[in-house]
Amino acid sequence: MSENFMTLPLIPLRGISIFPNMIIHFDVGREKSRAAIEAAMENQTEIFLSTQKDYEIEEPKFEDIYEIGTICTIKQIIKLPNDVIRVLVEGIDRGKFTNLNDKDEYLEAEVEKIEEPSNDEYENIEAYVKLLKENFSKYIKASGNMRNNVISIFDTIENYSELADVVASYVIVDEEKKQEILQEIDCIKRIEKLLVIIGNEIDILK
Repeated sequence: MSENFMTLPLIPLRGISIFPNMIIHFDVGREKSRAAIEAAMENQTEIFLSTQKDYEIEEPKFEDIYEIGTICTIKQIIKLPNDVIRVLVEGIDRGKFTNLNDKDEYLEAEVEKIEEPSNDEYENIEAYVKLLKENFSKYIKASGNMRNNVISIFDTIENYSELADVVASYVIVDEEKKQEILQEIDCIKRIEKLLVIIGNEIDILK
């Protein structure tokens, strides 16, 4: 099997989306999701996280989960009262969810890792990144509650795909919009969508 195809324990997320290169913690209470974490830890594998289309569904099927999610590594788990696990994960790559295996104890996803193009493969992407930086700076000033040094991410992150994801994680609150950005593989189209979202957020703040 190609290294881009893998079978990983799956957690269907409710109400959150996770981007590559993002570190986040969340609580897991469902029995199969707890078992998926334990399986990933025991087998020293990564885990696949993808958001449910309907938050209310308790036992989601393949069609209830977005096909684009994030391949993650588990950094830490903390067992809380009432059989809840708090898990800290780091997003590694986008992945396309191609099939669901119900192993009774936990859900398992067949996943294709998405290879994102490098900066050099895009034409005129620097112009889009410049616009993103300008609009993100305007957003920070308009919000008034974010540290100005956040803009320094443009100096520290060289990969434009990663940069767009980081900006999205700062700006977007609505989970459907986050999922829309997560599902956009083309970096220029992702930045175009981000520019529209940032412009709307600035209008609201004003």
